[in-house]
Amino acid sequence: MVSVFLFACNVVAGFFILQQKDLNMQKVSYIYGGETRTFYFNFPYFEKSNIVVTVDNKPAPAYNVIGNKGGSNPDFPFTSGRIVFEKPLKKFETITIERHLPLVRPVDFQPLARITSTMLNQDMNYTMELLKDVRDDLDTFHQNYADIVDKESTELLLSKIDLVNQNIADMSEHMDVFDSIPLMQTAIESLQSTVATLTSGLSNCTNSIDLLNTKTTEISDYVIHTQEPNAGNDYIWYRKYKSNWVEMGGSINPGQTITLPVEMADANYTLASSFGTSSSTFSPYWSHLGYTKTATSIKLAASGISQNWLISGFSAT
Repeated sequence: MVSVFLFACNVVAGFFILQQKDLNMQKVSYIYGGETRTFYFNFPYFEKSNIVVTVDNKPAPAYNVIGNKGGSNPDFPFTSGRIVFEKPLKKFETITIERHLPLVRPVDFQPLARITSTMLNQDMNYTMELLKDVRDDLDTFHQNYADIVDKESTELLLSKIDLVNQNIADMSEHMDVFDSIPLMQTAIESLQSTVATLTSGLSNCTNSIDLLNTKTTEISDYVIHTQEPNAGNDYIWYRKYKSNWVEMGGSINPGQTITLPVEMADANYTLASSFGTSSSTFSPYWSHLGYTKTATSIKLAASGISQNWLISGFSAT
């Protein structure tokens, strides 16, 4: 499955608002960079309780869900919508809007009742949207537990448990000479049995993880490394995906050289910059004119002006 990402940038009070959306998911994320309280999403839902909002992976503060009606499919009451927070958020917080549909039947077919195409379409459309949510949940699980799902890490853990198990077995062979401590021998034998059970359980876990890898690898790309912007890294952020796709951004002054936190495959990546007023409707000027770029750095000409920059492309590793 090929994942497509959209990016929409506005300059608000000198900062980017970056929108990332996987077209195959009922989910959208923003990095907050200004004073707006409104964030949009473009997937259908049935009622307000279907929309779940988090800020930095925690329940979001007070907000309102405003839906858009009038789509071509009458089975979807709302085709898209927006979230409006009651108070402004903090800069560089990540806002995530996603859909969670309850596991219910929209239509209850009765034995003697007439079945119409409308009823069937309602039932099938809801089921299809519910399956999309299940797929998204699997992708989120795969992303959150990528380290556990890593087969090599699991095999290393199993090998270490086998070594501990062998050491215990070797010690148990010599315990008969210590007639004064039979309880210790019993305890070690019990521990050896426990370790054997754990080893067997982890082996089964490895098989399950392999199966999960097989079923989720083609679902979607996912983030494996991130850097949040702060004073220690000159407020440069980045996201690196399993496919080695990288997105990063920050600010730059005339004559300044920025060392990229992730080395790119070459200098043929996309570099976009913007500058202007604090208007929320300002359309940024996308260009890399005045820049010198390599796989490891970018430099703005001394004759330029301070700008915000955004890079996307594949990393070296």
